[in-house]
Amino acid sequence: MKNRSALKFLLVVVVPLFLTGGGVVALTMDLLDRLSTGANVEDHRRTAEVVASALDASQQQLADLLFDNTNWDAAAINLSAPEVNFEFFEASWGIPSAIGINYDVAAAVDKNGETIMGMAGGNVLTANMNDYLGGHLLALLAELPSNNTQPRTTSAIVKTSDGTAIIAVGNVAPTTQGLDLGTNEPRFLVMAKLMTNEFIAQLGEKFVVKNMRLLPKDLSASGGLAITNRFGESVGELTWDDRRPGDSTRELIQPTVFITLSVLMAVLTAIAFVCWWQFRDIGERERKSNFEARHDALTGLLNRAAIVAETDAALAENFCGVCVLFIDLDGFKVVNDTYDHRTGDHLLYSFAAMLRTLTPADALVSRIGGDEFVVLFRGVNATVQAETAASKIIDFLQMPFDFDGRIASIGASIGIAAAADPEIRAAELLRRADIAMYRAKSDGKNRCCVFTKSMDADRGETLEIVSELRAIVACKEIDVAYQPIVDAFSRKMTGVEALARWPGGTGREVGPERFIAEAETAGIVNQLGETILERACTDAKKWADLRVAINISPLQLRDPEFVSRTLSIIDRIGLAHGRIELEITEGTLIDDIARLKPVFVTLRSAGISLALDDFGAGYSSIAYLRELPFDRIKIDRSLTSAILVSGSARHMIQATGLIARGIGAEVTAEGVEAEEEIQILKLAGCAKLQGYLFGKPQDANSITRALKLSTAAIVAA
Repeated sequence: MKNRSALKFLLVVVVPLFLTGGGVVALTMDLLDRLSTGANVEDHRRTAEVVASALDASQQQLADLLFDNTNWDAAAINLSAPEVNFEFFEASWGIPSAIGINYDVAAAVDKNGETIMGMAGGNVLTANMNDYLGGHLLALLAELPSNNTQPRTTSAIVKTSDGTAIIAVGNVAPTTQGLDLGTNEPRFLVMAKLMTNEFIAQLGEKFVVKNMRLLPKDLSASGGLAITNRFGESVGELTWDDRRPGDSTRELIQPTVFITLSVLMAVLTAIAFVCWWQFRDIGERERKSNFEARHDALTGLLNRAAIVAETDAALAENFCGVCVLFIDLDGFKVVNDTYDHRTGDHLLYSFAAMLRTLTPADALVSRIGGDEFVVLFRGVNATVQAETAASKIIDFLQMPFDFDGRIASIGASIGIAAAADPEIRAAELLRRADIAMYRAKSDGKNRCCVFTKSMDADRGETLEIVSELRAIVACKEIDVAYQPIVDAFSRKMTGVEALARWPGGTGREVGPERFIAEAETAGIVNQLGETILERACTDAKKWADLRVAINISPLQLRDPEFVSRTLSIIDRIGLAHGRIELEITEGTLIDDIARLKPVFVTLRSAGISLALDDFGAGYSSIAYLRELPFDRIKIDRSLTSAILVSGSARHMIQATGLIARGIGAEVTAEGVEAEEEIQILKLAGCAKLQGYLFGKPQDANSITRALKLSTAAIVAA
């Protein structure tokens, strides 16, 4: 009877269950194969769409750039002249062609396609442009208005004498209607960007397409994106290395699915009708409770308590092979404030997922709170692995995140600390990594620092500086020095630049770069900036019509109440708005043009002047000079100091003068220290000069005395 029951159970339950399970396994594996193949095909199709979009975007970018350069009074006047000014052409298009960031070739042609003037790679171009562009120039010119009043552009991909290139052609027209150009003959501007291996590779990196390359049509491979230009010519094929996500997913899941199904069959056969339904809920609740006790709810990473416990365990096992990475996200608060907390949560979740992929499989990744993450490395190569991971994280964050059109650009300040003695515990190791992270943040952010013992002393000094700075700002005791700004022709002082200085008598000397950076980190830069503004306005009331320039921190501009508080301080002191000039460094503007534009417009409508400071020292863009209403461009001292020995510096300053005239702004040259520099700067269009030649930064009383001496000299004359 017992044997019959066993046989019946075997035939009725076990055998059908085994056959069913085997069928499920077979169907599951077939489904995985179909899904992986479909995923590979779909990923290739989407990548092809991305590549096509990248190519279209490159054409549109060049066409937009060309339109900015053709719809321009200065360009229309110079290119319509009987003889084109070579220096203007070189400054406007020749030098950028040598840099090769946006285009490699620029040429002005007439309606017959004859080259008027051209430059390629910074050198004069002598080739006939129609021949250079494979005979397609005339066809493109035919698409454009044959006049100098209706600006329009067109673009194409063609074979040139130097290889395949993206080209754009547009007719030159002034922005000012009715401007007399002296001729009705149209002029056209041509720009070409060569599709070199480097350009294609950079385009691939920008659009996250691996190993993108352009193959000639005779070497084209199937599966890529064939490029046929608008004239019906095949110019080659863009190909790339597919990611094949389906393969990796299948390889990852297939063994797990098979093992899971097999174990499930065995468990069901052995205990299905006895314990399964009783204990499954209990086990699930226990696992969930254990998981929640050790993991962060948002990202699923280990939490602070878990990483501290794991670090202590690793130190107890072998302290020599333990290293921690402490990460703080730069710019996360800006994303939260600009968008909302949901976007911030998406960013944290995405960053957590990225951390898992950029760190070794045996590394433990945790989120310990806010935008702070800790990674634990164990083993003889722990420190090397930590430094490698830090480099990968910083490189990865060069590309912004895109959440449904919301662009989030962040960086990472990273600290590394390795265990160096057997007595160290997790809390101390994390503290050291935290100190190293703050050193990375104070050194400019978006970088990595390794903890050294000297940092403890530096950290203590920093805390003392921040504490003293809070008291100084609260009591409004910050010192302000003023450097004269003079008229380039009369040498008369017309303004001063207000410069913050650490007050004397405190027992320490701290440079402005240091204490301003600490104020930004400590969150008191708004109060510091308002104190400097109030002091400068108060002093300026004693100086008649002298204009006062005041530097503004990027964090101040992000404050939604910056404009109202600034105008309130100026009005309370009773200084005319027209005597105030706010200086903003160009690096502040790169990612914030759309958000800053209404701030600039409001300030200018209130009569406040705006200056672009340190022009030429970093990433300069004509685009935001045209988008934002600047009244002044201040040439960086690095260009001024090189003007007597560097031809390129002179050309850049001359080009700056032309740009300034184009947007109706004045030019001030900083760092003037020699008489020989003045004549060159005046010829380049610099209306104001500033530097040690005219006076070092000095206190308000010295400025007052200088003005009295100047007035006395005028009366005596």
